[in-house]
Amino acid sequence: SGTIIIVAAVPAQPSVISGSTAICPVANGLVYSVTNDVNANSYTWTFPAGFTIVSGAGTNTITVDVGLTAVSGNISVRAVNVCGQSTVRTLAVNVNNFAFANAGPDQTICAGSNVTLAGVIDGVINSPSEWDWITSGTGTINSPNNLGSTYTPSAADIAAGSVTITIQTVNPSGPCNAVSDQMIITIRP
Repeated sequence: SGTIIIVAAVPAQPSVISGSTAICPVANGLVYSVTNDVNANSYTWTFPAGFTIVSGAGTNTITVDVGLTAVSGNISVRAVNVCGQSTVRTLAVNVNNFAFANAGPDQTICAGSNVTLAGVIDGVINSPSEWDWITSGTGTINSPNNLGSTYTPSAADIAAGSVTITIQTVNPSGPCNAVSDQMIITIRP
């Protein structure tokens, strides 16, 4: 005593895919969906390289993570039943380069010493006008537009015992947000 469902044809082409089309990796928890078709038993999704389905595989609504290696391309979906599969529906997605900044490891120095900064920027950040060194103290950065600058602590920094140096991106291109990273310099008397 079960239910028999009679399906006379392949499912219709899925509706327009909803979801983000401009992506800045790493992006987690992006949701893509189509309207559910009662004649479909499941859905087959395909993605450009670097996308990973984390939930909803086989359904009309999926959640994906987009890694640093992701590339632009098309997301596609087909509705499937026992008679076959629908024509494909696609959505073009544009994956932009990521924005990355690293100020370097925290350091401990003796009073009277300078700190060699060894910042790293990557992704859509590629010119000195797109990042800044910032200090929480009153010391000086000898060459603020150079990733390998030297920081000279002030008397106030030495008295405080520490200072935070931040490298921060400014206005990355595309949908990527600005990023920053900090280094804490501990100053021993």
